[in-house]
Amino acid sequence: MSTTILDARTLLPEETYKSVRRTILDANPDMAEDTAGRITDESIKFVVACAKNPGVGMAPSRIVDDGWHALLLHSAAYAKLCDQFGGWSTTTPAGTRRTTTRRPSTARVR
Repeated sequence: MSTTILDARTLLPEETYKSVRRTILDANPDMAEDTAGRITDESIKFVVACAKNPGVGMAPSRIVDDGWHALLLHSAAYAKLCDQFGGWSTTTPAGTRRTTTRRPSTARVR
């Protein structure tokens, strides 16, 4: 079995990536830009992992969850990312944890 390694930064257009990172920085004014970039990367990886593993309950760390929410605010880019890997990753509060499920996207974003 072969494994494909993806660079998270290549999965969003550069301007969108920077905008997601800026959203994280705006919510955390004392955060270093490279830290916000790593959070953006890990959030993208989390969304891809959820989309590729339907039915598996996954919960991000608190800091990745913050990045995931920043990514969700960029809804058109989020929809494209989810569709690229098979479906939407949704979030449902479950106590203090979040779980994810996958469902087919009904929206097509250009």
